[in-house]
Amino acid sequence: MLTIRNVNMVPQGSQERPKGLRRENEAVIQDPGAHGEPSVLGPVVASSLTDEIVLRLEQAILEGVYPPGAHLLQDELCERFGVSRTPVRQALRDLQARNLVVLMPNRGAMVRVPSRRDAQEVYAVRAELEGYAAELAAARADSRLELELAGAEARVVHLASRLQRLGEPAMPAVVELQLAVGEFHRALQRACGNERLLSTIRHVERSFPVEYVSLAIASDVDSQVLNLDEHQAISRAIRRRDQDGARLAMKSHVLHLGEKVVRYLEDHRFWE
Repeated sequence: MLTIRNVNMVPQGSQERPKGLRRENEAVIQDPGAHGEPSVLGPVVASSLTDEIVLRLEQAILEGVYPPGAHLLQDELCERFGVSRTPVRQALRDLQARNLVVLMPNRGAMVRVPSRRDAQEVYAVRAELEGYAAELAAARADSRLELELAGAEARVVHLASRLQRLGEPAMPAVVELQLAVGEFHRALQRACGNERLLSTIRHVERSFPVEYVSLAIASDVDSQVLNLDEHQAISRAIRRRDQDGARLAMKSHVLHLGEKVVRYLEDHRFWE
């Protein structure tokens, strides 16, 4: 049986309602109009069990708690969340619409197995988006951003060196490195000044399970040195305020990561 971690689900056998979940079909509508009807312009706060279950299951899937091919049984989910089948059934439909699960008649759902094309497309799109963000960041860069990037880069160097000393890296150390690499990217993205671009990057990132990236990094410690070189190339372009150079360096970096992920999955016969 799969164990759920860090997604605030109800332990099996518990009658306690998950923190933050409303009762089924509950919604709060504030500021009624003058005649007792809801005002079009009044503040509305609505929340449903379905929305919260979708968010928690999406997190569990993308973090590898439910790996590709895992079965999501309705009765088990109902017990974990402490709810009836109705919100769980709708949550699974919503997750299918997000291409995260495949519904199976009378059998619940299965976590979707991403195709080779999925992986290639995700990283191709990420490369363009993150390259554009780096270009914008280079135009807006200041000493604060340079210090932030230098700090993130120093942490990546420290963690990568530790992994190389380990020889056979432990997954917690790999995840720590991955988070540090992510902070380097986040610092640049925050500096780009385009909120719509940021939300689009987040959406694309969430469409591919993060565990594959961790496994790909863990499988090839030597390539982490190249990863550091690529970060340094991006940082140099930012310091020079070289917009074209920052864009090209980031695009190349993300494409290289995508190639590594696809190669790892191919080597492990993921699509056979």
